[in-house]
Amino acid sequence: MPADAAKLLAEATALHRADKLEAAEGMYRRVLRDAPRDARALTMLAVLRHQRGDGADALTLAAAATEADPSSPTAHYNRGSIALARDALDLAAACLGSAVRLQPAFPAALNNLGICLTRLGRASEALAALDRAVALAPAVASYRANRARPLEALGRIADAVAACEDAVRLAPTLVDAWYNLGRARAGAGDPAGAVGAFEQAVALDPQRPDAWDNLLLARHYVTDDPTALAADLRRWRDARRRPAEPGPAPRQRGSGDVLRIAYLSPDFRAHSVAWFFAGVLEAHDRARVSVTCCYESLGRSDEMTQRIRARADAWMETAGRSDQEVASALRAAGIDAVIDLAGHTEGNRLGILAHHAAPLQATWLGYPDRTGLDEIDLRLTDADADPPGQEEQAGGERLVRLPRCFLAWSPPTAPPVAARPAGAPFAFGSFNALAKLSDRVIALWSRTLLAVPSSRLVLKAPGLDDETVRATLLQRLASAGIALPRIELIGRTAHHADHLARYAGVDVALDTFPYAGTTTTVEALWMGVPVVTRAGRSHASRVGASILGAVGLADLVGVDDDAFVSIATQLAADAGRRRALRAQLRDRMSASPLLDAAGLARAIEDAVASWYADRA
Repeated sequence: MPADAAKLLAEATALHRADKLEAAEGMYRRVLRDAPRDARALTMLAVLRHQRGDGADALTLAAAATEADPSSPTAHYNRGSIALARDALDLAAACLGSAVRLQPAFPAALNNLGICLTRLGRASEALAALDRAVALAPAVASYRANRARPLEALGRIADAVAACEDAVRLAPTLVDAWYNLGRARAGAGDPAGAVGAFEQAVALDPQRPDAWDNLLLARHYVTDDPTALAADLRRWRDARRRPAEPGPAPRQRGSGDVLRIAYLSPDFRAHSVAWFFAGVLEAHDRARVSVTCCYESLGRSDEMTQRIRARADAWMETAGRSDQEVASALRAAGIDAVIDLAGHTEGNRLGILAHHAAPLQATWLGYPDRTGLDEIDLRLTDADADPPGQEEQAGGERLVRLPRCFLAWSPPTAPPVAARPAGAPFAFGSFNALAKLSDRVIALWSRTLLAVPSSRLVLKAPGLDDETVRATLLQRLASAGIALPRIELIGRTAHHADHLARYAGVDVALDTFPYAGTTTTVEALWMGVPVVTRAGRSHASRVGASILGAVGLADLVGVDDDAFVSIATQLAADAGRRRALRAQLRDRMSASPLLDAAGLARAIEDAVASWYADRA
């Protein structure tokens, strides 16, 4: 590099560090006019362009830097880090791996490699990289906090909690540490502790969307109070400090024009949401609607992805694309309605809807509440999950109660229903996630088991592979009065069919409260196991009521704690009814709205068409 160019590069770097980005960019480009293949200038300009929001240009510049100097670990590191931020995970893994091979003692590269491998589902490799980063830089709290995600994936939930607690002690103001701690505590069965950690995260960074998403979701684990849930949404709206964007005008449509509907989700894969969506997609009347599926894939694709993609009229990958870019593409495609399937769950792209991608925007299925986003017009639900007259004070989208259950499930391949052996001890059970095991549900289950003295309790969840988590849960159950010999804990099973087969050991399933089961409830019913639910005041606490109502079992819905215990006790005493239900439930479900995907598709089509008719 010429001496003048070297001087300019030093001055540009100083401006960059002082956050004078426009001046620094001009100077970097002057350097590159004199030395167009200077890897340092290309790398720094790539970093700056990424900071300024032009990820595509940043990646091009970063690639030029690695080509100019393939032996530079810094060039590979920056290219990999930019690719990681743009969700180009395979490229990120390759580049970060190159950086580490060139410079094995490179903790920042090891950290980002660990993050990338975690997101690619390569948990063991991710943890190994992060362990090396911590060993090289033990005082960097973020490296410790990042270990939590692969530890969770490996079933080491207590170690994930400990890693985050170590990070919080080292850096009490590190948002990532509190955020990861909230996730780990939820996985360990401590929903109240999860809420506390997410509260700390949003207090430290009120502009962090994923911390708010997790707080809003986790609050449903501990309360069904509409006032408290609405207060959280108002806080989120205030923190965004963003005026609502005006939507595009509805396009002029002829009487025979099809409605163009786009579904937006990060869960078009082997995920609970997909099992409630795939059948509806396949049943849509293509003479009436055209369907675009917008997938936030993050590198995840499987047989369910292929099933959904094959039945979509159009397919759009949203990962790595800005909210504005996707919204503009949907508007350009003339989409009449975007229906979000994620709400405030992981991987959501609510930001796309904040840019008003279509004249009509709705949310359905994946999140048990309003999103609170002003740009979303409707939330699709039903009168059992959201009864008329329930408090509706959160603002945001208007409820549209479909004239039937808001769910339609596509059953997976499952083993036959197994009859309970004669003389087997009576067993209550729940296969819900540990995050749903609030103190309220533990107390409710304890009352139920004490009312049926000979009963056992079978619990199954992935976190129960962790000995510390098991011990903590057993202690909670024992403190609630359930003797340990009456409890059976089961962890993760290798295959979904094996998971379903475990219902052979359950007579009656007990739902969680205040966050009821959805997939767990329909799976229990499909395996011949009746479910008792306790309906509350929120959608999350009433999904069980909607499901049971759809299959003609509304009498298994308790309106309060006493009713829940009474229903469960009566069902435990009625072996004849249980045998009949075990033999009949699959046929009942098959003939019910719960498996009527075509009926739900028509109801959604009608809801969209009605919105447009009202504006004609």
